[in-house]
Amino acid sequence: MEIDVAKKEEFSKLRIVKNLVLLSMSYFFSFTAFNALTMLQSTMNKAEGIGVISQAAIFTVQGLSSLFLSSYVLKKFGTKVCLITGMAIVVPYISSNFYPTWIIMIPSAMLVGFGATLSWGAHATYINECSKMYC
Repeated sequence: MEIDVAKKEEFSKLRIVKNLVLLSMSYFFSFTAFNALTMLQSTMNKAEGIGVISQAAIFTVQGLSSLFLSSYVLKKFGTKVCLITGMAIVVPYISSNFYPTWIIMIPSAMLVGFGATLSWGAHATYINECSKMYC
C-alpha cells in the first residue's frame, strides 16, 4: 500500500496539501448529503421501519466488512480505486430514498456499508502516506 520512493520525489509539498484539501472537500460534500439523509431515516421512511432497518444494515455490514475485508481489498486494488469506489457507492443509497422499498433500500444500504469500509480505510491510508511524504 505504500507509495514508491521514485514517486515520492515527484510530489511537492504544495501538491500534497492540494491533494489533501481536495480529498477533504470531496468528503465534506459527499457526506453532507449522506449524513443528513441518515439522520432523517426514522422520520422519512417510517413505513414498516424500513429507515431504521436500512441504517442497521449499513452499520452491520460496515462493521463486519471492516473486520474481514478492508485490508485485503485495499491491498488488492489500491487506495485510489477504493476511494473512488467507496464514495461512488453512496449515490445508489441516496437515490434509493426517492422510492423506498425493501428490495431497493436494503441492498443499497448493504452496499453503502461495504463502501464506507473501503472509503474510510483508503482515506486513512492516503492521509498516512501523504504525511510520510510531507515530512
